[in-house]
Amino acid sequence: MAKVYFLRHGSFKSIPNNEFGGKLTSVGRSKAKKVHNLLKEKGVDSIYSSPCLWTIETVEELAMTLDKEINIVDDFNERLLSGSQADYDRDMIEKLWSDWDFSFEGGESNFIAQSRAVKQLDTILKESKDETFVVSTHGHLITLILNHFDKRIGYEFCNALKEPDLIYAEFEEGKMTDFRRMI
Repeated sequence: MAKVYFLRHGSFKSIPNNEFGGKLTSVGRSKAKKVHNLLKEKGVDSIYSSPCLWTIETVEELAMTLDKEINIVDDFNERLLSGSQADYDRDMIEKLWSDWDFSFEGGESNFIAQSRAVKQLDTILKESKDETFVVSTHGHLITLILNHFDKRIGYEFCNALKEPDLIYAEFEEGKMTDFRRMI
Protein backbone atom coordinates (compact mmCIF):
# COMPACT_ATOMS: atom_id res chain seq x y z
CA MET A 1 0.00 0.00 0.00
CA ALA A 2 1.33 3.44 -0.95
CA LYS A 3 0.82 6.30 1.48
CA VAL A 4 0.62 9.79 0.00
CA TYR A 5 0.61 13.12 1.80
CA PHE A 6 -0.81 15.76 -0.53
CA LEU A 7 0.48 19.08 0.74
CA ARG A 8 -1.06 22.31 -0.39
CA HIS A 9 1.54 25.07 -0.41
CA GLY A 10 1.71 27.76 2.24
CA SER A 11 0.60 31.34 1.67
CA PHE A 12 2.82 33.20 -0.77
CA LYS A 13 3.38 36.50 -2.50
CA SER A 14 3.51 36.18 -6.27
CA ILE A 15 6.03 37.85 -8.52
CA PRO A 16 4.36 39.63 -11.47
CA ASN A 17 4.99 38.09 -14.90
CA ASN A 18 6.70 35.04 -13.42
CA GLU A 19 4.58 31.87 -13.59
CA PHE A 20 6.82 29.86 -11.26
CA GLY A 21 7.94 32.77 -9.08
CA GLY A 22 6.53 33.81 -5.79
CA LYS A 23 7.86 33.18 -2.34
CA LEU A 24 6.30 31.99 0.87
CA THR A 25 5.31 34.77 3.20
CA SER A 26 6.61 34.69 6.77
CA VAL A 27 3.22 33.24 7.81
CA GLY A 28 3.45 30.65 5.01
CA ARG A 29 6.94 29.67 6.13
CA SER A 30 5.88 29.40 9.78
CA LYS A 31 2.88 27.21 8.95
CA ALA A 32 5.00 25.06 6.60
CA LYS A 33 7.28 24.36 9.58
CA LYS A 34 4.28 23.01 11.52
CA VAL A 35 3.48 20.65 8.64
CA HIS A 36 7.15 19.67 8.52
CA ASN A 37 6.91 18.70 12.19
CA LEU A 38 3.87 16.50 11.42
CA LEU A 39 5.59 14.77 8.50
CA LYS A 40 9.15 14.25 9.73
CA GLU A 41 8.23 11.08 11.66
CA LYS A 42 5.98 9.54 8.96
CA GLY A 43 8.68 7.51 7.18
CA VAL A 44 8.67 9.60 4.02
CA ASP A 45 10.58 7.87 1.22
CA SER A 46 10.23 10.51 -1.51
CA ILE A 47 9.18 14.12 -1.98
CA TYR A 48 7.62 15.51 -5.17
CA SER A 49 6.74 19.11 -5.92
CA SER A 50 5.21 21.37 -8.48
CA PRO A 51 7.89 23.54 -10.13
CA CYS A 52 6.48 26.68 -8.47
CA LEU A 53 8.95 28.17 -6.00
CA TRP A 54 6.40 28.45 -3.17
CA THR A 55 5.50 24.74 -3.39
CA ILE A 56 9.18 23.86 -3.28
CA GLU A 57 9.72 26.17 -0.31
CA THR A 58 6.81 24.48 1.48
CA VAL A 59 8.73 21.16 1.55
CA GLU A 60 12.30 22.47 1.59
CA GLU A 61 12.90 22.12 5.33
CA LEU A 62 11.33 18.66 5.39
CA ALA A 63 13.60 17.56 2.54
CA MET A 64 16.67 18.89 4.36
CA THR A 65 15.67 17.22 7.64
CA LEU A 66 15.05 13.87 5.96
CA ASP A 67 18.02 14.23 3.57
CA LYS A 68 15.69 13.72 0.60
CA GLU A 69 15.80 15.25 -2.85
CA ILE A 70 12.78 17.27 -3.99
CA ASN A 71 11.68 15.76 -7.30
CA ILE A 72 10.24 18.55 -9.45
CA VAL A 73 7.26 17.35 -11.49
CA ASP A 74 5.82 19.67 -14.13
CA ASP A 75 2.52 17.77 -14.18
CA PHE A 76 1.94 18.73 -10.52
CA ASN A 77 1.83 22.41 -11.51
CA GLU A 78 -1.46 24.22 -10.90
CA ARG A 79 -4.09 24.18 -13.57
CA LEU A 80 -3.62 27.11 -15.92
CA LEU A 81 -6.86 29.05 -15.63
CA SER A 82 -6.29 31.30 -18.64
CA GLY A 83 -3.58 32.97 -20.66
CA SER A 84 -3.63 35.77 -18.07
CA GLN A 85 -3.35 33.52 -15.00
CA ALA A 86 -3.33 36.38 -12.49
CA ASP A 87 -6.70 37.70 -13.62
CA TYR A 88 -9.22 35.23 -12.25
CA ASP A 89 -12.12 35.47 -9.87
CA ARG A 90 -14.63 33.24 -8.07
CA ASP A 91 -17.06 33.26 -11.03
CA MET A 92 -14.33 31.88 -13.32
CA ILE A 93 -13.53 29.12 -10.84
CA GLU A 94 -17.22 28.21 -10.43
CA LYS A 95 -17.60 28.03 -14.24
CA LEU A 96 -14.70 25.56 -14.46
CA TRP A 97 -16.15 23.36 -11.70
CA SER A 98 -19.63 23.37 -13.25
CA ASP A 99 -18.37 22.31 -16.72
CA TRP A 100 -15.37 19.98 -16.59
CA ASP A 101 -14.65 20.32 -20.31
CA PHE A 102 -14.77 24.13 -20.33
CA SER A 103 -11.59 26.20 -20.41
CA PHE A 104 -10.87 29.88 -20.78
CA GLU A 105 -8.70 31.02 -23.66
CA GLY A 106 -5.15 29.78 -23.09
CA GLY A 107 -6.20 27.74 -20.04
CA GLU A 108 -6.92 24.17 -19.04
CA SER A 109 -10.22 22.53 -18.26
CA ASN A 110 -10.64 20.58 -15.03
CA PHE A 111 -10.66 17.40 -17.10
CA ILE A 112 -7.33 18.15 -18.83
CA ALA A 113 -5.60 19.23 -15.60
CA GLN A 114 -6.95 16.20 -13.74
CA SER A 115 -5.82 13.83 -16.50
CA ARG A 116 -2.22 15.04 -16.53
CA ALA A 117 -1.91 15.03 -12.72
CA VAL A 118 -3.51 11.60 -12.26
CA LYS A 119 -1.34 10.13 -15.03
CA GLN A 120 1.75 11.36 -13.18
CA LEU A 121 0.46 10.08 -9.83
CA ASP A 122 -0.27 6.67 -11.40
CA THR A 123 3.32 6.51 -12.68
CA ILE A 124 4.68 7.26 -9.22
CA LEU A 125 2.31 4.77 -7.57
CA LYS A 126 3.46 2.00 -9.94
CA GLU A 127 7.10 2.76 -9.12
CA SER A 128 6.53 3.13 -5.36
CA LYS A 129 3.92 0.52 -4.44
CA ASP A 130 4.68 0.37 -0.72
CA GLU A 131 6.33 3.72 -0.19
CA THR A 132 5.31 6.86 1.63
CA PHE A 133 5.68 10.10 -0.26
CA VAL A 134 4.77 13.76 -0.18
CA VAL A 135 3.34 15.70 -3.13
CA SER A 136 3.65 19.46 -2.62
CA THR A 137 1.25 21.11 -5.02
CA HIS A 138 -1.80 23.36 -5.34
CA GLY A 139 -5.30 23.22 -3.89
CA HIS A 140 -7.19 22.87 -7.15
CA LEU A 141 -4.87 20.14 -8.37
CA ILE A 142 -5.10 18.18 -5.11
CA THR A 143 -8.88 18.36 -5.35
CA LEU A 144 -8.87 17.27 -8.99
CA ILE A 145 -6.61 14.29 -8.18
CA LEU A 146 -8.74 13.19 -5.24
CA ASN A 147 -11.93 13.68 -7.28
CA HIS A 148 -10.64 11.16 -9.80
CA PHE A 149 -10.82 8.52 -7.07
CA ASP A 150 -13.84 9.84 -5.14
CA LYS A 151 -16.42 11.94 -7.02
CA ARG A 152 -17.77 13.37 -3.75
CA ILE A 153 -14.64 15.52 -3.55
CA GLY A 154 -15.15 18.75 -5.47
CA TYR A 155 -15.58 22.49 -5.41
CA GLU A 156 -16.63 22.75 -1.75
CA PHE A 157 -13.66 20.63 -0.64
CA CYS A 158 -11.34 22.81 -2.69
CA ASN A 159 -12.73 26.01 -1.16
CA ALA A 160 -12.21 24.62 2.34
CA LEU A 161 -8.49 23.96 1.85
CA LYS A 162 -6.12 26.15 3.83
CA GLU A 163 -2.60 27.37 3.07
CA PRO A 164 -0.96 25.03 3.84
CA ASP A 165 -3.17 21.99 4.10
CA LEU A 166 -2.33 18.31 4.35
CA ILE A 167 -4.36 15.40 3.04
CA TYR A 168 -3.34 11.81 3.70
CA ALA A 169 -4.38 9.13 1.22
CA GLU A 170 -3.71 5.42 0.86
CA PHE A 171 -3.58 3.71 -2.52
CA GLU A 172 -3.69 0.04 -3.36
CA GLU A 173 -3.72 -1.41 -6.87
CA GLY A 174 -4.46 1.99 -8.41
CA LYS A 175 -7.40 2.75 -6.11
CA MET A 176 -7.64 5.20 -3.24
CA THR A 177 -8.64 3.13 -0.20
CA ASP A 178 -8.57 5.90 2.43
CA PHE A 179 -8.14 9.65 2.71
CA ARG A 180 -8.42 12.29 5.42
CA ARG A 181 -7.35 15.81 6.15
CA MET A 182 -4.51 15.99 8.65
CA ILE A 183 -4.73 19.66 9.67
